[in-house]
Amino acid sequence: MLNDFFLLVLAFLLGSFPTGYLFGKLFKKTDVRKIGTRNVGAMNTFLNVSFLAGFLTLTIDVGKGALSVVLAREFGAYEHLPAIAVVFVITGHNFSPFLKFSGGKGFAALVGTLLVVSPLAILFAYGIVGLVSLVIRDSSAGSGIGMVALPLVLLIREVHVALVIAYAIVLIPILYKHKRDFCALIKRGKEEQELP
Repeated sequence: MLNDFFLLVLAFLLGSFPTGYLFGKLFKKTDVRKIGTRNVGAMNTFLNVSFLAGFLTLTIDVGKGALSVVLAREFGAYEHLPAIAVVFVITGHNFSPFLKFSGGKGFAALVGTLLVVSPLAILFAYGIVGLVSLVIRDSSAGSGIGMVALPLVLLIREVHVALVIAYAIVLIPILYKHKRDFCALIKRGKEEQELP
């Protein structure tokens, strides 16, 4: 039981590791929270720091998601610990205590967990994300809206219900992190309706 507790703490701390922030400081001596989209994720780091910084951020953020689930699966005693680890690592990524509880939008860490849970689900989920993004002409808002389909994709893939619930739970902070994108999309829609 104590071992499971430490594995969950480790998952949260791995998720909390401020990759993009550190590479922003290392490569450009800048705080990525103050440039571009002000997000510490890989895309903002890639666009506003450097390709290498963005690539390393993406690789490490995906890796910490995968590692958290692998550790919970291999060393945890509780059957559903990997599902709980999914929630902990993505929550840590989105609300890092090292960044005063700010963080990324959760996608890279989420992809990392899916690489362990159901790699094929990534293709289905991101196919839906791509389609939605194309329809609404907004990749950021499309990512948030498209990810709502993820639990359904996992059900179709016959992933254990505990993991489906875990991904449904982490959608809440992911959608919250996209609230600015949704507001911009709604504003754009209203402006387009008002055009003669």
